[in-house]
Amino acid sequence: MEDPSELDRLPVTYQALTDYFGKLGEANPFALRKETFLRIERVTGRPLICYVTKTHHLPQGIPAYIDDSDLTGFGDLTQSLQGEAVDVFIVSNGGSVEAAERIVRLLRGGGLEKSVLLSPPMLIVQLR
Repeated sequence: MEDPSELDRLPVTYQALTDYFGKLGEANPFALRKETFLRIERVTGRPLICYVTKTHHLPQGIPAYIDDSDLTGFGDLTQSLQGEAVDVFIVSNGGSVEAAERIVRLLRGGGLEKSVLLSPPMLIVQLR
């Protein structure tokens, strides 16, 4: 198994990911995801916390988006934050606008400087 930390550039497009995992003969997205997050932390100089909803192989009728039940998870994350700044990476297929607004209010609290990275599409939002 190839160590993603040894790659000069991480695969970012669907085709590059397909080629990368095809070359390995097995798919272990965790190792690649972890390396991606570590590189984001090195670039920003800030800790990164991630919140990912399930995005693939969903049974019919199972929600995989942000809703009010996610407030508990974000509450737990914000209680554990230390330092003066943090980045938050959110991967979701969408969801409730009202729940997203509540999460933003929760993230704005606490006095930390935060950036929120949303995927898809990748978008950076400064929360002050």
